Amino acid sequence: MKHLILLAILNFCCLRISASVDTLRHWVSGGGTASYSNYDLQVARFEPPAPGDVLQIIVGLGGSAGTATIHLFGHEGGTSFPQLESDLINPVVVTKNSGDTMIAISLSTPVFLDNNNFFIAVSDLGSGVTFLSDNITHTAFCSSGSGGNYWYQFMKDSTGQWFLGQEAFLVDIIMDVPVDTTQQLFMDVTTAAGIDTTHSNQTMAWGDFNEDGHLDLLIGGILYQNTGAGNFQNVTAAKNIWGNPRVSAFIDMDNDEDLDLLFIGLSDSGDQAALFLNDSAGNFTGNILTGFAFPKFKAPHSLSIGDYNMDDYPDVFVSQLWDVYPNALPNYLLRNNQNNGLINYTASDMFQSSSTPNRRSRGSQWTDFDDDGDMDLYVSNYYLEKDELWQNDGNNELVNIATPKQIDVNNTGASHGTGVDWMDYDNDGDLDILSPQFAHPGFMLQYDHRGTTIYDNSGPPDYDFTDKVGQHGIQYEETHGGGAWGDLNNDGLVDLVMTTYYGCRYMEVYEQQADHSFVLETFKYGVQNIVTGQDVAYADYDNDGLLDMAGGENDQARIYRNASAGSNNWIQLDLLSCTGNSQAIGARVWVYSGSDKYMQEVTAGRGQRMQKPSRLHFGLGSNSMVDSVVIRWPNGVFNSETVTGLSINQRHVIDETDCVLSRNGNKSGQMEIRVWPNPFESEAIFHGSGAGTGLSHLVITNPEGKTVYESYAESQGGFLEFRWQDPAASGIFFWKIVTPSGNEFGKIVRQ
Repeated sequence: MKHLILLAILNFCCLRISASVDTLRHWVSGGGTASYSNYDLQVARFEPPAPGDVLQIIVGLGGSAGTATIHLFGHEGGTSFPQLESDLINPVVVTKNSGDTMIAISLSTPVFLDNNNFFIAVSDLGSGVTFLSDNITHTAFCSSGSGGNYWYQFMKDSTGQWFLGQEAFLVDIIMDVPVDTTQQLFMDVTTAAGIDTTHSNQTMAWGDFNEDGHLDLLIGGILYQNTGAGNFQNVTAAKNIWGNPRVSAFIDMDNDEDLDLLFIGLSDSGDQAALFLNDSAGNFTGNILTGFAFPKFKAPHSLSIGDYNMDDYPDVFVSQLWDVYPNALPNYLLRNNQNNGLINYTASDMFQSSSTPNRRSRGSQWTDFDDDGDMDLYVSNYYLEKDELWQNDGNNELVNIATPKQIDVNNTGASHGTGVDWMDYDNDGDLDILSPQFAHPGFMLQYDHRGTTIYDNSGPPDYDFTDKVGQHGIQYEETHGGGAWGDLNNDGLVDLVMTTYYGCRYMEVYEQQADHSFVLETFKYGVQNIVTGQDVAYADYDNDGLLDMAGGENDQARIYRNASAGSNNWIQLDLLSCTGNSQAIGARVWVYSGSDKYMQEVTAGRGQRMQKPSRLHFGLGSNSMVDSVVIRWPNGVFNSETVTGLSINQRHVIDETDCVLSRNGNKSGQMEIRVWPNPFESEAIFHGSGAGTGLSHLVITNPEGKTVYESYAESQGGFLEFRWQDPAASGIFFWKIVTPSGNEFGKIVRQ
């Protein structure tokens, strides 16, 4: 038998067994046997056809009489051989007589396996006892240029050196596998939907550029228009779009209530950026972005959009990985100049030049993690460089607080961050972090590198984070890339899709349970053999109430239609703001349905070069109605309004009330409200001028949009005054005053 020494730890994968079977076997009879005893650990690798229970393990042992110890290892991070060596059963010591024999080990408690590989290992062979192998040269389970080759057998010697073999050990697995293994809830409809299957999947974005209610798709520099009939048309040339960007996204750069296109890192135009302005009829005019000290983008790896300075115009953060490995490149904070351009504010607002060196960044996302009404920024860093959480101080400056918040902390420094997605996954009213991680198993053991985790937000008043690594049911996978939240089955609990790097490594789908743990359901969704890379972005492109997915297979773009069936209800919301950025990026929305409350925030650009639509999708489970929807608008003062009477299982467009007032000419713009002191302790005074004559109304809401105080007053000669005394609690509150002359909004803090 030929042995090939493993000179490095490689990442391999899997034998595909096409049918649902009860016995798993790789060895072939009739070719004779071989036996080896000079290894401390000998391992057979298996890939089950579907999740199931291991009932019995049968191993072939040869040689003289003696004992051997049998182990069952699980997924082990998806590597081709078990570097963690984590036993799923108490190791079983078996005794054999002289000669070759097959020994059956029945498990008193079956072991459920739901991932795509597991291992049977034999150790502590007695003197003269051997682990039998066939004498046939097999082909590999799976072969790839990036992940290597996955074989049937591996051996480790007394020095810890691993070897691979090209034969197969005599092992049978008796496994209770469900009869039906043909479910495929994610259907690859790329070709049927009219999408070219040769596009790269490195950057994909969803948005409704022509405002027809159907979500369109941007794949790199290619724009696909949704026809509304379940397919797409390539309208790139017809819409005057050009260039080959490394990252692209939808953005309403000029805040005129239609979506423009932003291309970053034009590989065919000197790493420049370009903006394509929408003429409100769905046609575009493109121009290269220029300006003083405007950067070139050699290796952009994320593009995230948010109005961090609250001037109503969306700003942009671009992270970069490396150009020539492993040389780090700078990240850029680009402020909208309100004239269809971007200004590099990195050094002034993020202290990039003085205290933050260039880092190898893979992902980013804007969010209001501390619920104070302004946008904060998370940056996911690779190469054992610490992730960054930039807290907005309300004065256009961002301060990195990752260390005091105990984010990306291990015994030796940091881990390999590969993405980020924020969501209130546990429905407790605050935003938590999904932090995908790439982690080699040997380095996990030696240096405390961490696998993928969730950072659970404690909420007010401190908004601290608890690292839930190993406590949430997300299984360790060495090569996790991106990860995204979305309620795939509309049960009101958001689920997860995790992508993986390297060939022979496969996408994972997790469904959330009632206790907020996660169960792997990849086989049910039919993507257990999909090699993804990069990241994914959800959108209900066919408007059937189920989240579909833009992702990839073997580095090429794919569209997966969600074919789930069930009776769960849902609601979708498109928000339009005129007192802030039109896409309502940063808006916080609470949906009240029966005894349940769900919260989401509008985001634009997350993870690795992906953009989900600004349309919010809420699964409602069995709830049969929505009682109310509370929206906190992102306009710098974050006024809230409550909407009732919304039907379930429909998409609703919600226009900010003050947009309607403004369009009807009911806002004079001449009113001025002064609030003092702010912050205050026992009393706040609201004094207004230019309010007209008549009755005015003050409403004060908490961060969830619930009214905590309201009062009425008559304005005299355009002047009015309100006093808010002795509120019940301290914290951040938002006020709105409605007068005969118009409306004003603001934020106030009670100490």
